[in-house]
Amino acid sequence: MIKHYVPPPLFLGSNIMSSTSINDEVVVVMAIPSPVTSKLSCGDRPTICLTLLDHPEEAPCFSEYSGSPVGFTGIISEAITRGGLRQFEATCFKSDGTSGGVRFDVFNVNDGTIKHRFAAPSALSVPSIFLTSLPLGYITSSSQITFEYRILLPFNGFEFTNVKIRVQLTNGESFVLDVDDDIVYNGGLGTLTMFGVDPGTHTIDIRVLFFDGSVNSGVLEGSGVRGTFDRVLRAEEGGFNGGGRLMLSNPLSMTENPLGRVAKTTSCKNKIRLMFVGMLKFDGQKTIWLQQFSSLPKTRYELQYNTFLPLDQQDDAEYMTSALRDRGVQLRVRGLPRVSEGEVFESASEYGMDIDRLMKSNGGVEMDVIVDFLLLRLEEAGNDVSRVEPHWARKTWEDMTEEITRFRPDILVFANARESTDRLLTTACRLVSSRTKIVMELPNLFPRVKGGDVDVVIGPSEWAVQHWSVRGGEVGRITKEPAESAGKSDLEKGRDGGETSYHVIPPGVDTSLFSLEGSISCSSGENRNYTRQDFDGITATPFRCNTPHVKIGFVARISSEKSPGVFLRVAREVSKQNMFARFVVIGGGSMLADMKETAIAYGIDGVVTFLGAVYNEDLRSVMRGVDIIVNPSMRYESETFCIANIEAMSLGIPVVSFGIGGTGQYLRDGINSLVVYAEKESSLIGETAVKVMALIEDRELRRNIGREGIRTVMEGGFDVASFVKKYEELYSSLVDVD
Repeated sequence: MIKHYVPPPLFLGSNIMSSTSINDEVVVVMAIPSPVTSKLSCGDRPTICLTLLDHPEEAPCFSEYSGSPVGFTGIISEAITRGGLRQFEATCFKSDGTSGGVRFDVFNVNDGTIKHRFAAPSALSVPSIFLTSLPLGYITSSSQITFEYRILLPFNGFEFTNVKIRVQLTNGESFVLDVDDDIVYNGGLGTLTMFGVDPGTHTIDIRVLFFDGSVNSGVLEGSGVRGTFDRVLRAEEGGFNGGGRLMLSNPLSMTENPLGRVAKTTSCKNKIRLMFVGMLKFDGQKTIWLQQFSSLPKTRYELQYNTFLPLDQQDDAEYMTSALRDRGVQLRVRGLPRVSEGEVFESASEYGMDIDRLMKSNGGVEMDVIVDFLLLRLEEAGNDVSRVEPHWARKTWEDMTEEITRFRPDILVFANARESTDRLLTTACRLVSSRTKIVMELPNLFPRVKGGDVDVVIGPSEWAVQHWSVRGGEVGRITKEPAESAGKSDLEKGRDGGETSYHVIPPGVDTSLFSLEGSISCSSGENRNYTRQDFDGITATPFRCNTPHVKIGFVARISSEKSPGVFLRVAREVSKQNMFARFVVIGGGSMLADMKETAIAYGIDGVVTFLGAVYNEDLRSVMRGVDIIVNPSMRYESETFCIANIEAMSLGIPVVSFGIGGTGQYLRDGINSLVVYAEKESSLIGETAVKVMALIEDRELRRNIGREGIRTVMEGGFDVASFVKKYEELYSSLVDVD
């Protein structure tokens, strides 16, 4: 969908937009853009005739036109209501008998009402662009998506040869495209195709870059448009081996015994030294680590957190920084060297770096090329960091190895980032000491480490640990065949003998804090205590916040992989069926502003509240005031468990989910949750809304599923004490303390 459909100055002000419900006669109401009359100097109350260029036989005229909306029927109205872009020519007949004309565009979106926006080239001061094939609420199951766009140029001498297009995608990747001959021939109409689109909510920002011909003006930015859309799972993407949905009728049992055996190391201190390495952006994995930091006894463990990116280059680092300080965990920040353009070209000319692969069209670099180059230079230096050239490559290895040497960890822990940079960390650790045990956690699938890089793999679910991207296949294969180790050095072998060990340790919640009873925070400003009597229905209050309004919540980062756009689509559908439904979005993230705009475009901004990031006691109080949680995430490779589901279940809140990835470990449709199975994307929103409406209308169903959710947490080992105990047992099995 196009964000708000108002990328000024392409679309003009509200005086040129109106809407009317579609009726049997299909009457379209719109207003002639004022720049048309001003451009032609029509004077007061002129006669205006409008011609739809692809239907010139109809040209209705309006005498003494005052700027008010006018109605169309017949061919013109039918053409416009089909949606898309239509070109008009307005002719003005003045009182002196002369006339003049100008062309302008109408872009229509049919979404229950007919809405029109106008663009008059005469009103443009710079080149402009908009999307013509991304309707409001666009949803698809295809991983290949094609968009159509239209470039409009002002009348003051601009040519397509002076224009380029810049496209920026959800992940921040951007590139610049030339306007080719086909676009020029088609009057500015072009297409853009995206490949390999992951499930989730996505944005596309497309805008015009141009040269105005003035001296030293450089590249200028014209107007643009930003759109969002949702990619959902196809039915055939389900199944255990495929990675999408699990067969919930045949739940997996969790592995109690580790797969593989790792030789122990011996600590030179009387404590086990644990070094955690990662970014500081708060997410589910950080929740797991912070719970360990709070629970592991300081008499037995020495903890340190390292990050290799400066704080000013990390998003949302404040909360994690504060949380580490509160738990007495030392934070070490050491930014790796930045490479100048001159050093890049030197590395290419003298050391063979593949500069063609390195440079992206957006001016960034391909990290795989950097990682391959660093590993190759280390190998050619005989694994001697002091001999690595060029200087920036040597400095990179020095910075990483010095930090590891300084702490001398018995165990180094990192989370799979699905990036080749993980190999730099594991290699640096092996350079320092082959006795340090390397543990990789699986918040995501498709790891980029190789055989021998890690000693232990920890997954939050059996599904994650057994997934083919972790246990086999060409991509991310971790298991190392014995023959591959023959005759190699300790660094090449990767560790002191033994095999990679695989463990399932499901995350847990602090059930004393995420409990059914406790303080409750409501949007009305009321703060009260929620009790077992409220939950059991002994009181007359139907919903948790003691109002007629039922509250449906989304609890996650507002980012692509969590599909917040799907939640808003469900919210729109449910709000049509229940006037008392209210929605709350709990979480911050890169797409928060986009989702606020989407809510406005859907017309539901009056019933949706965006709270931003909420932590600790505030999070529990806010969640306790939510009646239903919807988890719309469908990107299975990053949904290896979903702690937010367990937190909601611990509070007795029923969860509606798609049951993908590791969530199938514990979600049982109709028992402790409602799971949506939609065979087609066209029915996904409707079927999700049906599940939500069932919970709204049936208090007993909400209560029963809430009770089973609490039982799942308490009896399934999803509490902090259980999961911290498993981590302690694992760490102790890896290290002997003197």
